[in-house]
Amino acid sequence: MQHRGVSKRRIFAHFFDVHFLEEKGVDRFLAKALAEARLAIRFAIMLADEVFVPAASYYESSLCKKVLNEFAQHPAGACIRLAASAANLDEFIEDKVAQYRPGTVQGEVYSQPFTDLIFPWRQRRRSATADIVSDWLRAASDGEAEKIFRSLSKQVILPVDHERRWQDLPSKLGNSAFIVDNVAPLLFGQFQLPAGTRNRLHSVINRSYFRSYALDLKAAVFRNLEWMEGDGLLPSGDPYNDIDFLALKEACRRTGILSKIAQVAPDSLFDVYQDPRFAAALLESQARSTERQEDERRFYGRGGAAGERWEDVASMRNEPLGTPSIAEGAVARVLIVTALAHERSAVLATFDGSDSSIGNVDDPTIYTLGTYKPNGSGRARAVLLATPSDMGKVSAAVVGSQALRSFKGVEHILMVGIAAGCPNPLVPAEHVRLGDVVVSNNAGILEFDDVKRTDGGAIEFRGSPQRPDNRMLQALNLLISQEELGRRPWEMHFSEALQRLERKVEFRRPSEDLDILYQSDLPAVHPLDPQRRPGWPRIHTGAIGSSDMLLKDSVYRNQLRDKFKVRAIEMEGSGLQTAAWAANRGIIVVRGICDYADMHKSDAWQRYAALSAASFAKALVQALPEEWFT
Repeated sequence: MQHRGVSKRRIFAHFFDVHFLEEKGVDRFLAKALAEARLAIRFAIMLADEVFVPAASYYESSLCKKVLNEFAQHPAGACIRLAASAANLDEFIEDKVAQYRPGTVQGEVYSQPFTDLIFPWRQRRRSATADIVSDWLRAASDGEAEKIFRSLSKQVILPVDHERRWQDLPSKLGNSAFIVDNVAPLLFGQFQLPAGTRNRLHSVINRSYFRSYALDLKAAVFRNLEWMEGDGLLPSGDPYNDIDFLALKEACRRTGILSKIAQVAPDSLFDVYQDPRFAAALLESQARSTERQEDERRFYGRGGAAGERWEDVASMRNEPLGTPSIAEGAVARVLIVTALAHERSAVLATFDGSDSSIGNVDDPTIYTLGTYKPNGSGRARAVLLATPSDMGKVSAAVVGSQALRSFKGVEHILMVGIAAGCPNPLVPAEHVRLGDVVVSNNAGILEFDDVKRTDGGAIEFRGSPQRPDNRMLQALNLLISQEELGRRPWEMHFSEALQRLERKVEFRRPSEDLDILYQSDLPAVHPLDPQRRPGWPRIHTGAIGSSDMLLKDSVYRNQLRDKFKVRAIEMEGSGLQTAAWAANRGIIVVRGICDYADMHKSDAWQRYAALSAASFAKALVQALPEEWFT
């Protein structure tokens, strides 16, 4: 039975998380926290179709077990769900054992034998770790990390390279859990930190963790708790149905129903729900909650705690985290073409959402319509992805021409994938290494099989390189400028994509020992480059050589580098350029470097290079103004 104006809810109970409980210092007021959690769960059972509790909270928190087990084996507890990314309890335990070292508290918890599942299991679509990593890297790119460091500078000595440590931390963690105990040694070089520093880190991680659950499950949350209120504004997946705990508690007290709610047997909660006094209390608390929402709207209007807008947060209740929908009638303005299956996989992994394959009755190409979420507010970008059945410039030209006939709204074309690099060890700033990304600048694409070679070995270019898309060049220059300010959104995109690929080993960065440069068939030393950040690709811009020739000639490679400033060599860009030129469309080429175009070519770096290129391509598209997509 539902009261007038009251709709059923999904509710996410965030307050059982052990790291959140540590942050709040619950040990100092355990009895009050227990009473509050118990009352909140009773409210949730009466008001929600489903009450979600992270499985980790249930198995790691004695407070959580004490509260929830009261409802085990009772019909009132049938709405309680244990939520996790794993498909079942066995998979969940296996994942947790891998995340925690033996001897740690959680390590001991998950090493013990487990009984049968008491509450129903709910598998989430998303990984909380992936979402924490995404927010962590975003904090580095938008300057939020620096604000955090400044707030901690009076509590702990910051390492000189603290910014780099922040950026590198997700990769350093590997499969370990993203918790303060694991973060502290990597970020500050020490495990023991002042309580204030630990709590600040708890707050940063917990907000992303809670956001992942609430938005993924489209669940409302409790606001305005007395003892276990989160710092700042707790993210919600259904803000219009959030519960103002104190408002509801006080309204129940005034109507005389509070003590009954707190004391009745679990199965009697259904009777309490139908009590007119509870109905009156609920309507009164909702009126107060509406006032709070207006305050919240004004809060977001000033930029909020994280620069979000109320409309953006409110709209998320109808949309899973990280998978923005394409607005009905939206037109794809961007076409991405890849040549190989793993290049296509890399681009697909960067999509924040993708629809079913689409096509045209007169077009043999199968396309994928995907989305890139906006950097801030605004609509998601609709992007078309196509892959020819064969490599080479002719296949690329055919697919490009077909796509531009089938989809008249396409204005920007990106060729994305792998290429050979043109290293220059004598000029460190121009030295292209494996894993780096090369983007065509105003020098364009050089079709180097359309050249004249003389007996003396000289080469003369005969073609007319088309300059890249002016708008994409502006986006490229914007990203290069942001990089000088320490903002590298493509690194965040890479980490997110790697999570979507379930951290497949072949897409991870290979060992530096596999980046071997040869000169005269002897291994050479890479030059020192102070601008290069260990563990991440360097972004280069310049001319890109293109032909149907699979080049394995370091001498000819160096000739192209020295005479035409070619930075990378590939096999499809010039064909796609021809299609773009014929249709009066712009094109830009983004290539991840996987070999050095010599006889020592191998495939070890191919998938990492493909993912690096796809991640930078996403950053390029996101840098385009929203107005160009309407």
